[in-house]
Amino acid sequence: MKSQPTPILSDELLTTAQVAELCGLSQSTLRKWRCIGEGPRFARMGRAVRYLRSELAAFLAHRLYESTAQADGAEALRSDQAH
Repeated sequence: MKSQPTPILSDELLTTAQVAELCGLSQSTLRKWRCIGEGPRFARMGRAVRYLRSELAAFLAHRLYESTAQADGAEALRSDQAH
């Protein structure tokens, strides 16, 4: 019987360039976010940085809002928690 793959190993790995393109962001924004602990979680393997597609989806899902007021409140809360 063939064993099931570990979920993390069956998830697609994306490069910084791919994530930037998918999200309409610059690669430098993603690099900055990695330094300050913002943005989607990532994996580092030596100098290579990769993002799991599922982590990117989770990051985006937590940033879906019904109104700008809701988004502004969430951003303020994240900012307060960072300090």
